[in-house]
Amino acid sequence: MTDQAEKLRVSIEEYRRKKQAKLDKQIKVIAITSGKGGVGKTNFSVNLAISLQELGNNVVVLDADLGMANVDVIIGVVPKLNMSDVIFNNKSIEDIIISGPMGIKIIPGGSGIEGLSNLNDDQRKSLADKFSNLKDTDILIIDTGAGISKNVLSFIATSDEVIIVTTPEPTSITDAYSLIKVALRYIPRSKLHIVVNRVSNDREASLTYQRLGSAVKSFLKRDINYLGYIIDDLKVRKSVMEQVPFKVAYPDTSASRCIDEIASAITGLPLPYKRYGGVKDFVAKVAFLFSKME
Repeated sequence: MTDQAEKLRVSIEEYRRKKQAKLDKQIKVIAITSGKGGVGKTNFSVNLAISLQELGNNVVVLDADLGMANVDVIIGVVPKLNMSDVIFNNKSIEDIIISGPMGIKIIPGGSGIEGLSNLNDDQRKSLADKFSNLKDTDILIIDTGAGISKNVLSFIATSDEVIIVTTPEPTSITDAYSLIKVALRYIPRSKLHIVVNRVSNDREASLTYQRLGSAVKSFLKRDINYLGYIIDDLKVRKSVMEQVPFKVAYPDTSASRCIDEIASAITGLPLPYKRYGGVKDFVAKVAFLFSKME
């Protein structure tokens, strides 16, 4: 592929290989995508990253949604630098990383991702080297764009796991199926998971998955894994308006517990449920909320 995202895909693969060689430990790359926009994909990405961080992982989120990069909006931070500064202004990945809530890190994409299609060999090698110097990362979450563009497919091809976010709406299910169909055509070994967002209850989520899974099984001859669901929670909408992830603002709300279940399923780790998070969690949350008041 010679699309805008191909250069970054190669750089991430180089990063993973060098990380393996240095630490004898392979980073897990998870692409989070959707068949259509407006299904809560980015909000899911950020809150999943927080939950995975709470389970003891060092998590970095790469905002790779071309033209609609908004991870920073979810956490209420305006980045001063982005990927274009890494590519064209000799900044390091560490220079542009934003510290997010509960210890997660954000790599702002912005216009920098779009410039990836114009890289020469030296710039591509330099970018790969800079990714390889990214420190202390266990999981890299790639928040892709929506739809079936080559950019999205490139990031899917890069990843160990692919999570497709859908909602119970018929148009969302149809678009998710179209994405799965194209992904399996070009990247047949992709490990695909489904998360159903904005459901009233677990039954609605199960029925949504069954509709999508049955179509994939019947027409594409493949199984897709049901990873979980997220309750349509009023606290989620409130947190979006407040620009604070709901896992931080409302850790005990239904949506937060759903996210925790999904994080547990991804890692295989048991949920450390406790009503009160202790001093460490309290300090982390207060520090983040105070940082928004500067």
